Amino acid sequence: MDEKRYSKDDSLVKQSLSLLINATKKEVFHYLATTEGISTWFPQLSIKAEDDEQAVLFDMGDGTFEKMKLLDYKTDEHISYEWAAGKIEFKLKDANEGTKLVLEEELPADFNAIPEDFTGWYVQMQNIKSVSETGSPAKLNRDEIMAVKEDIQSQLS
Repeated sequence: MDEKRYSKDDSLVKQSLSLLINATKKEVFHYLATTEGISTWFPQLSIKAEDDEQAVLFDMGDGTFEKMKLLDYKTDEHISYEWAAGKIEFKLKDANEGTKLVLEEELPADFNAIPEDFTGWYVQMQNIKSVSETGSPAKLNRDEIMAVKEDIQSQLS
């Protein structure tokens, strides 16, 4: 991860992650804003349009789906949607060697799985980069993931 920041106050906990991806904004946006793209790096997610409303669906694995409202998007620039009780936003910026992808997430301070959620998005950012550059998700080991989670916990405590 090129940059990572965590902050909290009485009501919100936030994370910001950014990395450089060796792909165009159009290519990266495809992976963020289409079911075909998003399912390559986060198989439980899909994009659905119904009744003039677009939503992100999270497959709970038991035949049910959590529907999260698509809050905003601009093609090849950004996309944001509800996530749990908070919000996720991806921003894309041109960079010298590809695209800078920035993830910003905010969750209520009383959300009970903040370190796990933030760690999950750290892993998914690695997956987006890997899928955009190689066509396959990243290969992260458990020790690396646990180290990320511990770092997040220490920065938020």
